[in-house]
Amino acid sequence: MATFVSRSIACPSCNHVHQTSLVISLNAVRRPDLVEEVVSDQFQRIVCAACGTRFEADDPFVYIDFDHKLWIACLPARGEQGWHRYEQESQHTWEENMLRNAAPLVRKEAAHFSVRTVFGLTPLRDKLVTRFAGLDDRWLEVLKLLLMIETGNYGPGWRPHLWNATEDKLWFTL
Repeated sequence: MATFVSRSIACPSCNHVHQTSLVISLNAVRRPDLVEEVVSDQFQRIVCAACGTRFEADDPFVYIDFDHKLWIACLPARGEQGWHRYEQESQHTWEENMLRNAAPLVRKEAAHFSVRTVFGLTPLRDKLVTRFAGLDDRWLEVLKLLLMIETGNYGPGWRPHLWNATEDKLWFTL
């Protein structure tokens, strides 16, 4: 199941306003079609009717996957510079929804979940590709940091992203 809300979003190129439905909560087990959209880089993409610009909706939502024990707060990419302000908010939201206000079965399973916060759809995609490949996303983040340090490319806008993974290979994009 996924929960949607209706939103007005302006095109970043021409400011034409689009009325669209956006996810605010995505249950991966119940909506594998939306998971595939995230992985294939098609999720919440809008093509402006006025100028043809393709852009993504950058609204916050929660991704939950009971099969892979994963709970991710996906926040707007523009919020990454202030990540420290959102860290506690994500943890509080997880505790509220997975512990305090959840059914007993969900509370029992919650202890086994990885809780993450990402800024934007591309880092969410990284987490999903990593998890589906059976890899630990914490090691992926260490590897990405080492790649940035090794190449000397670690300024704003430069970050490797995992595009694909197999048992013996990782493919990154910049």
